[in-house]
Amino acid sequence: MFEKTFDRIGIDLGLRTLATLSNGLEKANLDVSYEEKMINKYQKTLSRKKYMSKRYQKTQRTYWKWIDKKTNKYETHTTK
Repeated sequence: MFEKTFDRIGIDLGLRTLATLSNGLEKANLDVSYEEKMINKYQKTLSRKKYMSKRYQKTQRTYWKWIDKKTNKYETHTTK
């Protein structure tokens, strides 16, 4: 069981982050529609490139960046 404490914490609800606490913790916004849109965009772009060309590899890095952003949205982030 947890000990009773009388510490107070403030919660700020926002658009970029779902909730920001006064102790510095942030809870990510779970809306991933923009990330899905960008993933689809770069998938389509990859299909038009010559396989393993320099531009293919550059686009692939950007594609994986958006996949990572989508995957990491569900984690709790700390600031500072």
